Amino acid sequence: MTDLRDKIAAVIWENEGACPAWVADAIIAALPGMVAPLVWHKSHMASWDGDYHTLPTGYTIRCADEYGYKWTALGAGAHGYSHTPEAAMLHANAHHAAAVVGAFTGVKP
Repeated sequence: MTDLRDKIAAVIWENEGACPAWVADAIIAALPGMVAPLVWHKSHMASWDGDYHTLPTGYTIRCADEYGYKWTALGAGAHGYSHTPEAAMLHANAHHAAAVVGAFTGVKP
């Protein structure tokens, strides 16, 4: 059994006897916590030194200016601005989790 399957089975078990709508709501509520966080890699190219990227999800973090960092979801048109690369990673991870959950629920981030 996969980890996701075990987690969904646990949610169903905890809601045994509930009507299907309640079980579905419980599963949807549990989905964000089931999305694996992005794995960040530090760039080592001279022009990108200090920037980060993920593979294969296409998120990047680049130094925008002396005040902060911009995260971008390539191909999704999403982006944001944060004061530190760690904060940019948190925001990009939140966007990624919302996008994955949105694929199941039909709600776009």
